[in-house]
Amino acid sequence: MPNIISVLPKEARLGDTITIKGSNFNNITSVYIAGRAATNYKVIDPATITAIVGDGDTRKNEVRIVTEYAIVSYFDFTLLPKKIDGYDNSLQVAAEREIAYWDFETNLDIGFCDVCKIEYKEVHSGIGPIVDAGIFPGLFQEDFAILGQSLNLSNGYLVYPPIPSLNTPDALSSFTISLWEKELTPSAAMSTIFQLSGSHYSKILGQVQVGTLGGYGPDTTAFTASLTQITPANGTHTENFSDDPRTNNIFFPTPKNKWNHIVVRFDGLSRKLDLFIDGILLDSWSVSAVTATETFTLETPVQPMIGTFAFQEDGFVNSASASSETQARHGITAALDEIRVFNATLSNKEILALTHLGQAGR
Repeated sequence: MPNIISVLPKEARLGDTITIKGSNFNNITSVYIAGRAATNYKVIDPATITAIVGDGDTRKNEVRIVTEYAIVSYFDFTLLPKKIDGYDNSLQVAAEREIAYWDFETNLDIGFCDVCKIEYKEVHSGIGPIVDAGIFPGLFQEDFAILGQSLNLSNGYLVYPPIPSLNTPDALSSFTISLWEKELTPSAAMSTIFQLSGSHYSKILGQVQVGTLGGYGPDTTAFTASLTQITPANGTHTENFSDDPRTNNIFFPTPKNKWNHIVVRFDGLSRKLDLFIDGILLDSWSVSAVTATETFTLETPVQPMIGTFAFQEDGFVNSASASSETQARHGITAALDEIRVFNATLSNKEILALTHLGQAGR
């Protein structure tokens, strides 16, 4: 009777070679790895078999050998999923350049929580919001998120205090912002998904803003991005809004309840601002607000905001009130997930990898 003692390595993926150790490996007729027959295996001796991993089922952890008279299984093995664009998961993409990350995970048992105070903290700093409204608990990935849990807003928003990694003038001299958004209730008004706002700027738009323009029907949304440069010497601001999709016909179809991967990338050397949706470069334009002799400068203290513009009601005393800016939403109804800020310009391949990995729930 054959006996399997070990399988090494304990984790492997398609194309890897594993070594099965045991005894009485005689008259072997087949080897199965994670439910799929290994097309290439070799019995080295009665105690050793080598086999190349095929395209098995990652939900199965079984290695099985079959002889003329017996079937023997071993269950201490994991078939790793195929790499996507060279990565196991999205957290591996440009990890060393990530300076802020919101994963919207909570360890609360939301199934038994009627009234919960959920603090969606920025991961690296552990800092939570100082203002929040319209939040309902995040559902799990198989129902409603890209990875783990998502942030779900019903005319809601979050305002954070300064995050150290973002709160320096040169933190985003070049940057990439990546996030996932599912709009549940499209609106004709302007919306902001994510922005960074300083306390002295007198406009509701932040210095960095990623948002949408609605009013195009249930299946079309115009995504936008903008920069506002601060000149430290005299404190003046120079605005640089994205091309207006209403005049340039830059639309992107976004059926209700569909996740969209939005990426805004700014290259401080070329002073180009790029907008990607689902890995596709949707628009690219020159940032006139940042001249050739300047770098993009943040006006500190700068605060991250999710789902709202910088209104007086939330502490931005130099800005306008929400009641006076009726064209702009004070809160959004949407699901958001995996907001990441990088202090560098990610390559097109890295951005596409983030799209593919998110679509695969990784």
